[in-house]
Amino acid sequence: MSAVRVHLQWLRAAVLLGALAAGACGGGGGPVQPDTPNLRPESAPDIVLLSVSGRCGVGILCSSPEDNEPYLGYAGGAAEAVEEAFRQAGYTTDAADFIASLYSYDDDADGAADRRGFLELLAELDWIQENWIADFENPTRIVIVAHSHGCVWAHIAAGVRPDVPIAYLISLDGNCLLWEFDYPPDITAYFSANGNPWSWDIRDPCDRWDIPGLSGAADTEDVAWPNVDVNLEVRSNDPFGIEDVQLNYRPDGTRTRIDSFASVSDDHSGVHDPTGESMAWVLQRLQELGY
Repeated sequence: MSAVRVHLQWLRAAVLLGALAAGACGGGGGPVQPDTPNLRPESAPDIVLLSVSGRCGVGILCSSPEDNEPYLGYAGGAAEAVEEAFRQAGYTTDAADFIASLYSYDDDADGAADRRGFLELLAELDWIQENWIADFENPTRIVIVAHSHGCVWAHIAAGVRPDVPIAYLISLDGNCLLWEFDYPPDITAYFSANGNPWSWDIRDPCDRWDIPGLSGAADTEDVAWPNVDVNLEVRSNDPFGIEDVQLNYRPDGTRTRIDSFASVSDDHSGVHDPTGESMAWVLQRLQELGY
């Protein structure tokens, strides 16, 4: 046998012994294990659907926010239609409903909120972010459907929680009309007791944002923040002028991943009717986007 072949055999044996030694002694004393995927808890759903309903009516018909209801979340309502669409597409879901109000209301005085407001919406977003999204490889996705004043609150929430990703924000005829009469007193009292914990004064969300390319300042419900992946916007054809007259934009003046629909037949209340053309468009766009 030549000296070269003897040398090569010795070299191969040395490499093999080295590999075996590394497997036995390296990496903590055992075989190297493949990386374990960082998956969300098994109890966490694929989709969590949050609805934010609007004002109870106009003028003397109701007292807002005290009389505001979570109507989007009622049985057979818009939120249920959206949630069912995701279920039919094979996703697991969870849902929670909120009203147009800073505070929640305990209607039966049992110590638990029956109508949940903006502060609980933020708490819900924070909890989902920490427990179901975090740095998981398969995070839960947040879908928000909102109507009228609920759009204002929902867009405020997205804006003051920039690190919480929103997969879909469905804005149904967002409107700032009468905002200045309904909510600033509660917000002012909250600021007096707690200070303003947010980056801007949410008492004044109307005509607030300078968007490149727009001639006037945009309302908060007309701004799709960077943490919103897709914004589906519906604008009604209301005979009394209670309608969203401004297209939604990104803060940089683009309309990237914003889809808008101008209804011909739905008035301000009709846009959240699951049998109307507006909700039909929403459900169709969700399907076309692949959920």
